[in-house]
Amino acid sequence: MSPQEVWAEFVKQNDKFKRQLEQSLEEKEKYISLRLSEVEKKEKQLINEQEKKMKQIVEKAMLHERAMQKKFKEREKMLNQHEKDLEERTQVLDELSGRINKTNAKFVKLNIGGTNFQTTYNTLTKYPDSYFAMRLNGKFTSELDESGAHFIDRKPGKFEIILDHLRGEDEEVDMMIKSLTSNERATLVRDVNFYGIYSMVEQLKFKSVYTHDYDNNGILYWLGTQRGTTTYTNPHTSRKVIVSASSNSSRTDYSNVVCNNNAQFYTKNANNSYVVIDFRPSNIEITPTYYTLSDGCSGHSIRN
Repeated sequence: MSPQEVWAEFVKQNDKFKRQLEQSLEEKEKYISLRLSEVEKKEKQLINEQEKKMKQIVEKAMLHERAMQKKFKEREKMLNQHEKDLEERTQVLDELSGRINKTNAKFVKLNIGGTNFQTTYNTLTKYPDSYFAMRLNGKFTSELDESGAHFIDRKPGKFEIILDHLRGEDEEVDMMIKSLTSNERATLVRDVNFYGIYSMVEQLKFKSVYTHDYDNNGILYWLGTQRGTTTYTNPHTSRKVIVSASSNSSRTDYSNVVCNNNAQFYTKNANNSYVVIDFRPSNIEITPTYYTLSDGCSGHSIRN
């Protein structure tokens, strides 16, 4: 073949190859386009299915919520009705209990910490707001022992004094109160507050009325004579009070501060000197109205 024929054949083959390549590319593009179309269609289908499922889930949740709200409202209505019925029944029971107590409790037995007392309904309900009035009138549950006595899980202490006060025996109550120790008096005050017999609070207070120096009305005299029942014993010595001071220049006993005769006690002649009488050992609260300091030694004076 001549060169011209060779070149012509080359060009012919090259054109044929190009046509084949272009045809192959077109087929691949068509295939890719078709696949993309299928993928997009499937993706759209999946999205639609998911949206449909989500919609169904939301609708189901909303239906469930509406059903629960309906049930809640029905139960709330039912509970409100039950509560109303319970209040009405409680009121009826309280009225019946009160009538029964008033009718059948002419005499009342008490068991206070194992000690028995007997009195009347009218005596115990003398004060409407007291513990006994509310208990006997059905304001709260009353526990009874095997004998039918109202049981109170509390030490009896000096309950007989409270009972005599409710009976109106004030003179006898005053005498019994005067015979109490400080600790017994403090216990009685707690019991009075527990039982709500507030009319006794003033009666339990020791009232000192000042008349003159060295009278027998002061708190120290009251402590030193066992509430006026014995001769005077120094309350510092008997540890009913504790005396202390910033200093003790007199070198005498601290009990001289609270003795009932002339005895010396003095601190250093210095600023901010002090003498303290601590009433806490007697377990009493004090509201001072008067006090007297005696200057019994020449050459010394009471300093502010």
